[in-house]
Amino acid sequence: MELWWSIPLSLCLILIVKEDLKKRKARNNYIVLVFIFSIISLNSSDELTNQIILTVVIFMTFFSLWAIQVMGAGDVKLITALALGIKPEFVLLYLIVIGLLGGIQALYMWFHPRSKRNRGLPFTLPISLSGFIFYSLTQLTH
Repeated sequence: MELWWSIPLSLCLILIVKEDLKKRKARNNYIVLVFIFSIISLNSSDELTNQIILTVVIFMTFFSLWAIQVMGAGDVKLITALALGIKPEFVLLYLIVIGLLGGIQALYMWFHPRSKRNRGLPFTLPISLSGFIFYSLTQLTH
């Protein structure tokens, strides 16, 4: 797989983040495109079984967080779709960077509140940034 696949992926991620910042929703059609890019990148992976197992574990973990209303369903789908296209050795870093960027975003939003109505954290921004970095890194190291 070549790095140029990161260009259409980045466009999808930008649209997902824009929608989440505006309406607090991640549109499924863009997430499906991210999932398709990840599936295409799986064809060139040496660790196909490990990637799929790890992605299922990530989905089950974050689905549990959605079930107890810690995060949104769109965030769970996006984390899972991106994880499928990331090498297993980068997945832990991917999740750590999501946490770090999400923490920075939460602090910023805490100190600069916009309105009381929009209290949720648009988490697609840290997910997308981290996912783009590690998806691209995966493509570079194939």
